[in-house]
Amino acid sequence: MIRSIRTKRSASASSGRLPTASLVLLAVFTLLGCDAGDTDDAPGIPVEPPEALESAGLFEVPGLVEVLELQNLRDGEALVERLAHDDAEVRSRAAFALASVRDPEAFEPLVDLLADPSVEVRRDAAFALGHIELPDEGRALLDALEGEGAAVVRRRILGALGGRAGEAVAGELAGWDPGEEEAREYWLALSRIGLREVGLEGAGVVERLVEGLRSEDPAVRERAAYFFGRMSDPEAWEVHVEQVREALDRLDSDERTAMHLLPALGRLRDRSDAPRFLEWMAESDDWRIRANAVQSVGTSALLETAGVRDALWERVESDPSTHVAVLAANALLAGFRVPDQVTSRARAWLEVDPEAWRTHLPFVEHFGMMGDPEIVNAWVDFHLPRFPEIAHRAPELLAANPTPDAGQRIFDLARGDDPLAERAVMSFLSTRWEVWVWEPDAIAVFYDLFEEKVLEGDPRPARHAAIALGDLLFQPFGSRVLLEEAYRGRVERSTEEEVPVLRAILASLATIGDPDAVPLIEEQLGHEDFRIRKAAAAAYEELTGQEVRGLEIPDPEIPLDVEYLRELGPAPLLVLETTRGTIRIRLAPEQAPVTVQTIARYAEEGLYDEVHFHRVVSNFVIQTGDFAAGDGTGGPGQALRTEVTQIPFQRGVVGMASSGWDTEGSQFFITHSAQPHLDGSFGQSGDWMAYTAFGWLEEGESALDRIQEGDRVERAWIERSP
Repeated sequence: MIRSIRTKRSASASSGRLPTASLVLLAVFTLLGCDAGDTDDAPGIPVEPPEALESAGLFEVPGLVEVLELQNLRDGEALVERLAHDDAEVRSRAAFALASVRDPEAFEPLVDLLADPSVEVRRDAAFALGHIELPDEGRALLDALEGEGAAVVRRRILGALGGRAGEAVAGELAGWDPGEEEAREYWLALSRIGLREVGLEGAGVVERLVEGLRSEDPAVRERAAYFFGRMSDPEAWEVHVEQVREALDRLDSDERTAMHLLPALGRLRDRSDAPRFLEWMAESDDWRIRANAVQSVGTSALLETAGVRDALWERVESDPSTHVAVLAANALLAGFRVPDQVTSRARAWLEVDPEAWRTHLPFVEHFGMMGDPEIVNAWVDFHLPRFPEIAHRAPELLAANPTPDAGQRIFDLARGDDPLAERAVMSFLSTRWEVWVWEPDAIAVFYDLFEEKVLEGDPRPARHAAIALGDLLFQPFGSRVLLEEAYRGRVERSTEEEVPVLRAILASLATIGDPDAVPLIEEQLGHEDFRIRKAAAAAYEELTGQEVRGLEIPDPEIPLDVEYLRELGPAPLLVLETTRGTIRIRLAPEQAPVTVQTIARYAEEGLYDEVHFHRVVSNFVIQTGDFAAGDGTGGPGQALRTEVTQIPFQRGVVGMASSGWDTEGSQFFITHSAQPHLDGSFGQSGDWMAYTAFGWLEEGESALDRIQEGDRVERAWIERSP
């Protein structure tokens, strides 16, 4: 039998139960697998394509191809030399490339190019200066701005100043009067300056942004409001709170400016703002605005305000967007104590509308944490066979109270016919199998499960089993011998899907620390796949303490393939057939050539087929592409270079997930709304970070808005352009 470890639970644990009889009655519903509200024919919010980026026939010109190769090699010195090239196209592309290379020695040559006779050269030089250190804190850019006649160059200069301007330059910029053509970029630049906490005192940046909220141009208002919405400390603008409230009250119900002003006021935790939030929750047709209103009111300070909980329940039960409904459910559970009336109503909600199962999840999780496993188990048993997407949450729900019954369910899911459930359970168990403490033979039972998975079947569960078998508790059962057997059996398959499994096995062999694994690891130092060689080298060093020298690992790991890029054409499409509809993504090979060629190849090899959206953050991004693990922890084992592009992260833009500069793999995301901080900003560590934007939505806005965590890409392919 399974014996559970229980952490301390609240003394006010709910005593309610979800009756089995009620679940039987629910079975008469026709369950189609879609969430209430998010209907297939619901119109999506339009995606505006980015500013036109001209095509220069990049891959047909040898001098330009050479610049691309230098960028991929991160050869800043050679790129700086090409800033003096006779051909303006070469100068322009070299400047553009330096934005990704970030060579500090490029500062002065790039500043010199701000006076180049070519508009394109000046544009790209200004863009690159926005991504490197500016020892003059932006003075040269501001001077160039004063005399620049081309609007496109002025916009790039303002974008660079937004990310890099110092205090003095920020103060002067705050007094600058933009023309109509660059007004939007100007106000966004001021917002970004303020978010870096530059010019907040004495330079007039905040006062100027408050002025922007009163603009007649809604796009200007939206960009000025960006500062208020993202500024984590409202003290920076709190003296202007009445002006911010007035600005919000003047807006039409669907103006995107509200997306920023609502969370700004929400951070004040002022109960007098609750009626504002409730009004926006009820009246806006834009789900993203309603979502931000829900999050703004869902705090312990505001939940006690009259009418707030009723308004949140209305969102849970009837909002057309699942995003909003789920956020409202989470908001109802916020605060120091969940009232009994919320718990009672939640219990009833679990029985009334099975199709809205995503809005059930926060409540089910709450009941589990409060020590009520019967509700959790009954809910999972009823819903999981009907809604396979629940599988990615089922292990976590069952583990909230790891009873013997829940443990058996975990094993049933791991050995069942549903591959999604199998992967989800194995992902969970790879690092958390000790949630269940068994009788003396329990570890052997887990060992049998991991043995079964690592030797056979789907590579994704096998990878998770390999990770688990690195635990030293399995060593007495012969885990080292088992892992070696699994490795030799799987290495012969020589498929891309097996690479993550092989790397995980090598890592676990090193963790176990048995020197008898050294011969196999040494043998793999000569493997034909450099990713395996790298994993073997890391394992060898960990196991022996000796550094591997002379190991051939290609650098760059993914070279530029000009011939393949020519075959793709200048405007290829990445098509994702998802469980929510078709998404068509216009790729931009001339902006991010290595990224595009890599993603296109993965799609053409079928690696994105049946891969899930493992991360969905409402009004931020949907993310997929983890074909190695399926849960966001995996990658292809080879890092892509970060390619900084001139595609701004507005709604519908597609970018590469990253854990730092030059760490991109196979995962990518699509934005729900504009996210200017992804274009380039300083992270918590103080390092500059920009994400690779490599395309944008041409079709599929409705699918973008409806996709939830657990949905999947059923099939992906590339449509090449002439």
